[in-house]
Amino acid sequence: MNHKKPLVTVICICHNQANYVEECLQSVYAQTYSNIELIVVDNGSTDGSQAVIAKVIKPNTLYFPLDDNIGMCAAFNKGLAHAKGKYIINLAADDVLMPAKIELQVLFFEQQDSNTGVIFSDALLIDENSKPLKTFYKRNNQNQLLTTVPEGYIYEHLLRHYTVSSPTLMVRKSVYDEIGGLDESLVYEDYDFYVRTGKKYKYMFQNEVLIKKRISAGSASSLFYRPKENPFLQSTLIVLNKATRIITEEAEKKSLIYSIRYHMRQSLYMQLPKLVEEYYALLRTLILPSVVDRIIYILSKIPFPYYEVYKVYRKCRVW
Repeated sequence: MNHKKPLVTVICICHNQANYVEECLQSVYAQTYSNIELIVVDNGSTDGSQAVIAKVIKPNTLYFPLDDNIGMCAAFNKGLAHAKGKYIINLAADDVLMPAKIELQVLFFEQQDSNTGVIFSDALLIDENSKPLKTFYKRNNQNQLLTTVPEGYIYEHLLRHYTVSSPTLMVRKSVYDEIGGLDESLVYEDYDFYVRTGKKYKYMFQNEVLIKKRISAGSASSLFYRPKENPFLQSTLIVLNKATRIITEEAEKKSLIYSIRYHMRQSLYMQLPKLVEEYYALLRTLILPSVVDRIIYILSKIPFPYYEVYKVYRKCRVW
């Protein structure tokens, strides 16, 4: 290894991604940057992923094949406990790094001040067959951005929207050390990470497309639209409760209220009346609920196939 360059640890988490994990790992090995530590954690796959990984990995790769699914956050923390890098990349086993991603990100990160804890870039979204769909941020035919990407201290943006594409992140390991890794009580990690780090650290944007992010039927984002039993919306409620103890600015409070209302509506659409009630109670700690808020709360008490209506609505939006 070239010790003149900062060591970058890539922690790759795999769960039932046998069709994609080889391409993912090969994209790490093919990086133009040399000082990389790769840690692979298979989170109890049952589809043959572990055999694929064992065939592909090189001798200097740390590999932890787990017998059971311990949750994404716990699996990441297992890899993090062995990480020695100055910078950390959290890599899903169905995503693909562009060849120069790590080299370009290290160069960019080394130019930032010590208050920068996270850098992020654009991503190319691909389907299950690796067909390009679009970039995360809107671009024209000349590959120029058509939107202004917030950067710096952007806590209010991180609370309100999915402002950054989480697969593109490179993070100082010291940031993970400070927050004690990921919260293992949650079923997904990125929103909680933003809530716990975005207030203190700057997030700086690198205007490059540096990763291919796969969109598939089993991806985490798709599981937000699972009716009647939805641990993702339950985890989000936990995160938003944390945020109420962190916010200090009025703009942050407005962003938090926006997020609570959005996820309360999603809970209604997913036919989760108990969650609607809990989001509504959280909202009341911040603001007097509006008429619309109260209507959503009342509707959640009425047995009705809201999810079926919501599916039609989503199809109409696509059209």
